[in-house]
Amino acid sequence: MKIIYTIHDYWPEHMAGAENYTHYIAHAMARLGHDVYIFTVEKNYKDDYSVGRYVEVDDRIGVLDSCLRRNDSVVKDDGQMKDMDFHVESFGNDKCGVNVVKVHKQNSHKKTLGSTYEDENIYAIFKGVFDEIKPDVVHVQHLLNLSVNMIDYIKSQNVPVLYTLHDLWLECFNVNRLTTDKQKLCSGASIEKCMKCYKPARFNRNPSLLDKFYLKSSRITGLDGKKKHKEIQKRNNVMKKLVNDVDLFISPSNYLRDEFVEWGIPGEKIVYSRNGMNIDDCGRLDSRLRGNDNGGNGMNLVNKNEENEQLKIDNNVECDCGRLDSCLRRNDKRDDDKYDGSGKLDSCLCRNDKCIKKDIVFVFTSHLRKLKGIEVLLEACEILQNRGIENVSIELYGRIDGDDSQKEKFIKEKIEPLKLVKYCGEFENKEINNILCSVDYLILPSIWPENAPLVIDEAYLNNVPCIVSNIGGMAERVDDGVNGLHFEVGSAKDLADKMEYVAKNINIREKFVKNIPKVKTIEENAIELEKIYKSMSF
Repeated sequence: MKIIYTIHDYWPEHMAGAENYTHYIAHAMARLGHDVYIFTVEKNYKDDYSVGRYVEVDDRIGVLDSCLRRNDSVVKDDGQMKDMDFHVESFGNDKCGVNVVKVHKQNSHKKTLGSTYEDENIYAIFKGVFDEIKPDVVHVQHLLNLSVNMIDYIKSQNVPVLYTLHDLWLECFNVNRLTTDKQKLCSGASIEKCMKCYKPARFNRNPSLLDKFYLKSSRITGLDGKKKHKEIQKRNNVMKKLVNDVDLFISPSNYLRDEFVEWGIPGEKIVYSRNGMNIDDCGRLDSRLRGNDNGGNGMNLVNKNEENEQLKIDNNVECDCGRLDSCLRRNDKRDDDKYDGSGKLDSCLCRNDKCIKKDIVFVFTSHLRKLKGIEVLLEACEILQNRGIENVSIELYGRIDGDDSQKEKFIKEKIEPLKLVKYCGEFENKEINNILCSVDYLILPSIWPENAPLVIDEAYLNNVPCIVSNIGGMAERVDDGVNGLHFEVGSAKDLADKMEYVAKNINIREKFVKNIPKVKTIEENAIELEKIYKSMSF
C-alpha cells in the first residue's frame, strides 16, 4: 500500500508532538511493508518553493537517521536540500526507508490569514507528487502552511483521506484557542471573537511601510473590520468544506473529539484512538519499576533469575552529592539485554532508605513559553521557595525563544533567582527517556487545553506520575488522585500546593505508579491504522 502523510513541520528542524508522532507512525507503517511518503514544508529557506527529496532511514534506535544526517550527499553549500529521485529503499526486517518531500517556503509569504491554509504553489507541487506516487490513501496530520485544497484533488482522484486532529486549528487560527493579545483561554470560536484575535500584522513578520500605512489607515476608517470579517468567514467556510471532504477524522483524546463534534464534525465521522508511542529506547535499567516491584504499566523489564553481583558494580559507593548509589531504582535486578555495559549507574536517583538527602525531583520538558505554562511553574517555584520547602528540585528542559542575549536575560532574571530550579538546556527527542528515568514527577502546566500530549505517555513509560493543568487532554489522561494530580489551570498557588503535597507525602508516588495506565505502542497503532486504511480503499 502507498501512503502519504502530510504535516506542517518535520524533523530535524521541528521535533514536537505532531512531528514526532508522524515520524514514528510513518516508519512503523514502513516496517509493515508499506511504501510511505511524507509531504511537508520548511520555512525560512532562501530558495522559495524549492523541493528537497530524500530517504529517511529508520534504524529503530530511538531518534532515527532523520535527513540522512544532513551529509554532503543531500545538502548544498547554502544548506538547501538537493533534489533527489523518489525511491523507497528496503533494508531488510530491521531497517526501512520513508521518502520525505520537503517544500522550502519563505516566511515572507505568510502575510495574510488565507496564506496559512491556501497556497497555490504548494497545491501544484503536491499535485505533482500525488500523480507521481499514485497513493492508495492520504493521511493528514496537519495542513497549516500547506494548502487545504490538496484535499479537493485527493478526492477528485477517488482516494480516501483521513485526518488526525492534533490541535484546534480547524476551529481556531491561533491553533490553541488562546487569545492573541492576553494569551487567555477562549471559550469557543465565533466571528466576533476571532475578529478580536485577527491582527493581519501577526501573519506578516516583515511588513513594508505600505503595509504598515494600510493597517493603520484601515483601522481608522473601519475598513479593517470589514476585511477581517470577510477573511474569517471565508476561512470558516473552507474548513467546513474540508469536514465534508475528509472521509474519517481520528482524535487521540475524547476531549478533542467532543470539542469538534460540538463544532460541527458529525459524530459518526470522528473516532477516538490514542496515538501510539515509540518505546524502542525505553528499555534501560529498570526505570519503570522505580518504587514499584511490579511495574506500573505491566512492562516488567527485570530478569528475576539474575543476581546483583553480576552487575560488577559496588552499590555501597557514595556519589558526589553524598547519597548512596542505589541506581537500580529499588530493584537489585537488571535486564542484561538492555544494560549498555558502561558500568555507570544513575547515582542521582538514590531512592534507598540509607539515602542522606531525599529530594523530590520535578521536571518540565517543553518549550519555555507562556502557553506551555512556564510562567505559572516559575511562580509556583517561587512560592515553594518562600515557604521554605527545601526537599524539592525542579529541572527545566526545552527551548527558550530569542537570540543568545535574550536567552541569557531570561535565565538570569527568571530562573537563577530560584534556588530550587535548574535550567538544563534544550534536548533532542532521543534523550527524553534518559531525562525522565531520573525524576519523580513530570509537570505539565499548559494554559491551553492540549490534545493528547505525548510527553504524558513518555512519562508513563518511565513510571513517572504527572501533575497537570485540569483541562483538555491533560486532565483526561491523568486520573486526579489515582495516577497523578490536577491543579487549577493558570494557578501558581494551586500548583505549588500540589508540589508541596507530594514532597511531604513521598509514599504517595508509589500509589500513583501502580495505577499508571497501559501505553499503546506505535506498532499497535500502525496495525490499527493498517486495518482502517484497507477498509477504506476504494
